Amino acid sequence: MKKVLIIGGGTAGLSAALSLAERGVPSVVVEKMAFGGMAENLACKGKVECVRCDVCLAHDKVRDMKRSSLIEKVGPAEVQNLAGDPGSFHVTISLASGKMKQICAGAVILSIGLEPFDPRLDKRLNYGTVAGVITAYEAEKQLLQDGYLTLARDKREARSIAFVQCVGSRDRRFGTDYCSRVCCKYSLKLAQLLKKLDPELEISYYFMDWRPCDQHDDLYAWAKSMNKVELVRSRPSEIVPGDDGRPEVWFASPMGDEVEARQHDIVILSQGIRPALDAGSICDRFGLERDESGFVKSPESDPCITNRAGVFVAGCVRAPMDLVDADKDGSIAAGKAFSFLEGKR
Repeated sequence: MKKVLIIGGGTAGLSAALSLAERGVPSVVVEKMAFGGMAENLACKGKVECVRCDVCLAHDKVRDMKRSSLIEKVGPAEVQNLAGDPGSFHVTISLASGKMKQICAGAVILSIGLEPFDPRLDKRLNYGTVAGVITAYEAEKQLLQDGYLTLARDKREARSIAFVQCVGSRDRRFGTDYCSRVCCKYSLKLAQLLKKLDPELEISYYFMDWRPCDQHDDLYAWAKSMNKVELVRSRPSEIVPGDDGRPEVWFASPMGDEVEARQHDIVILSQGIRPALDAGSICDRFGLERDESGFVKSPESDPCITNRAGVFVAGCVRAPMDLVDADKDGSIAAGKAFSFLEGKR
């Protein structure tokens, strides 16, 4: 059976490669950065006990990929062109060395992942201007490296942390009026880890409403069971420097009758999901249709299918989803590609 080209070596792409390998189908995984994708820089939230953060799922995929003789790894590299017909594609790959590589494949799976929303686009948040305003991704990387969060000014451990939800999600100003589906889950897992590391830490949540993917991620129940956890159902209007230099969050009171301000050591911006930066150029070269938000079109009734025969899609390049769903999506795409190569579609 012909090999399958998989573009993107994150959770969805590696899941597809491993699912194909279980069927005896060889694949080539092309990754422009590091295999494992963004999940390689995420901190395990279950250092004390498992909290189902799913980061280990992504790490396991990388380990299993390295052990498989049916998966060829190409990277850092990028796909330049896709030519040929369904069942007999000819793909041009540019390697980091500057050399070009030609790959022949019977089917293609596009799984190039996501781009976290850039909070600099929302000027009211003053990300990059006010010390102590960081992204959730930056918080994850520091926790992975150091095991705790420190203040940028003097490296002291934070005593008060705020989470601002839906940054870059459900906001028509930025063309992201959809729910990113992951922010509630990962921010709660982060908060749970921080409280386990320091039970006296003060945590505040600023949010519109709570939409977890998992029924176990109940913010209200967790907050009720914790000391020094505050829930503020309000979307902040601005973050400014406070009198002592710490970030100060301005928000409408829950009753909406006045504006309040609270200071915190660190404000974590829970970023939403956008399509990968190169999704547009790749889709144009491949002839793939995208929806109004920039994700690759794939019918809900037949997920992972695209408008081009023999080209399938998996993971956040087609819709916002968490690591568990990306893993499942990769398996679905692999099944569709396998059926295509067998001539069943």
